[in-house]
Amino acid sequence: MHVRRDRPGGRAIAALILLMGPATIAGCTSSSKSTGCENSQCAAGNACIGDDSGARASCHRLCTGQEDCPAGWYCNDGKPLSWCASLATQVLPAAGQFGTSCLPSGGEANNPACDGTDGFSCYGTSPADANAFCTLLGCTQNTDCPGGWWCEVVDVAPNVTTSVRSFGPTRTVCLPRQYCATCEADHDCSPSADGTGQHCATDANGNGFCTPECASNDTCPLDATCVPAFDVCVATACMTDSDCPTLGGVPERCFVGSCELPCMTDASSCPPVNGAPGHCSSAGSCVSQSCASDDDCPPTDGTFQHCLAGACTPECGGPADCRADQTCGLLSVCHPRAGVCVGDGGFCSPCRSDADCQDGYCLSAPNSTERFCSQTATGACSADAAPIGNCPARANDAPYMGVACTSEDDGFAPANQCVAFVSIGTLTGDQQETPGCYTIDR
Repeated sequence: MHVRRDRPGGRAIAALILLMGPATIAGCTSSSKSTGCENSQCAAGNACIGDDSGARASCHRLCTGQEDCPAGWYCNDGKPLSWCASLATQVLPAAGQFGTSCLPSGGEANNPACDGTDGFSCYGTSPADANAFCTLLGCTQNTDCPGGWWCEVVDVAPNVTTSVRSFGPTRTVCLPRQYCATCEADHDCSPSADGTGQHCATDANGNGFCTPECASNDTCPLDATCVPAFDVCVATACMTDSDCPTLGGVPERCFVGSCELPCMTDASSCPPVNGAPGHCSSAGSCVSQSCASDDDCPPTDGTFQHCLAGACTPECGGPADCRADQTCGLLSVCHPRAGVCVGDGGFCSPCRSDADCQDGYCLSAPNSTERFCSQTATGACSADAAPIGNCPARANDAPYMGVACTSEDDGFAPANQCVAFVSIGTLTGDQQETPGCYTIDR
């Protein structure tokens, strides 16, 4: 059975994707047709595509990932085909630009590791941030940043010069798209910091956000759970070769916990899986096409594929759609417990920076990765009095336990802020109360 359905960021890959230069081909614009050019007028790896400006169609270099585009260009979110588009901010490639490591001790601006001539600064989240890197501050749009990055609104501090939290002022920074960054397609999302592949998933409001693959809640941020996204064919788990079947008279082997079918060449026995062709790897095992994102995995015979752990794998409706040594399993991704990465700005709304909160601040939970909005109390809070009448009442179905009110600015929040709290377990098995809006139930 073949599975057909729409998916966010899906790509119908044409047979012409042998990539050449990103420049528009002059022959396209010479067409007398009002629509512009035709594919036959474009160089190999290019296609005749119109954009949203209303201008006539012209030849564009096709792409399925950011690595397909040269410096100064990015793989856009065109549909059904993406192409290399020019970045809004153009600088000549030089040392000390996007992603170059820098020492916080060198300061933010004029850091010796960064290309200060072209406006690059050292960005980090503390004076001790060992992962600080060079980037552009003050961007105005995502296309000021390279492919896989975005123009994110962040709090002014902490930064490489101070660990003291700022409350109120924000700024924009070009940053790699990590968990909860906005996206429209898989190729928008950079791999996670640990190299785990990311996907562009959809939140409860239908908005795209970057999120990593997961095997369980334990592999997700503490404010997220591991939820199924797609049914795909996955290898059967094994401990020894005897756990694996024989396919076409060839016994399978157990390799790193998964059954694999040995092969000699692509022409040998590597049967297709739900219409997706198999390939013989350099290690001598039948594998799917390698990939960096779903955009590298074209549909086959009407069946959508997804990039799982660096290999394309097709969707399935049941075990019969997969090879005998496979099962129809789940590709799961981390999904925020709140349903969205950024809410409506009200009390306990998820947030990325103070700019996301209407009448309060975006606070970082001290014992999890959660960020949530506080709300300014209607009256002064005291250290020894319950905030009755000063803070929102807890709804019966609220995921948090209760509401407290800050009496002083302690670095976590300014004074007179209504803050929710949750209960978490400790190493001794006891429960303790801590600021947050979504209970950690690992």
